[in-house]
Amino acid sequence: MIYQIGALQALAHVAGSAVTYVKPHGALYNTIVNNHGQARAVAQAVHAVDPGLTVLGLSGSVFFAEAEELGLRTVPEAFADRAYRSDGQLVSRKMPNAV
Repeated sequence: MIYQIGALQALAHVAGSAVTYVKPHGALYNTIVNNHGQARAVAQAVHAVDPGLTVLGLSGSVFFAEAEELGLRTVPEAFADRAYRSDGQLVSRKMPNAV
């Protein structure tokens, strides 16, 4: 994570821009909803690179709990094209009517 964020910051700088937020993607995004160890590792990596970076993710996730504990700003997101379970988590795309 540290390497990826740093590389992206360097590319953004060369292009005259800046990285302002981090959003884990794909399997990592889904894993850090419930996995405290991985959520903590991602939050710590973001904080180590730049504690001013905002993190995007699923509301109520353990990732947000870990990020908030480190003082990171969190922004919850929702997906209009996805179904949600009663606990607020996304329905697996393997399930019927998930998308």
